[in-house]
Amino acid sequence: MSEQKSSFMEELDLWSDSTIIAPIFKASRAWYEVGDERPYAEASAAVKKAIRQKVLDSYRNGQAAGPGKFKRQR
Repeated sequence: MSEQKSSFMEELDLWSDSTIIAPIFKASRAWYEVGDERPYAEASAAVKKAIRQKVLDSYRNGQAAGPGKFKRQR
């Protein structure tokens, strides 16, 4: 079976589901069921940190790629 490479957007969706949506969903559910805000606060902080890291990685990748070449249309 050959491996198929995922597109950037597919990989981003997987990352979003596992890093953002699932932790907040689990923490929100615990908050609703138990009434403890700590899991939600911890999940929110972890998600914010993960998003900042993803944006920083993307920025650094763009910097490493250098200026893009494009044609101006007149």
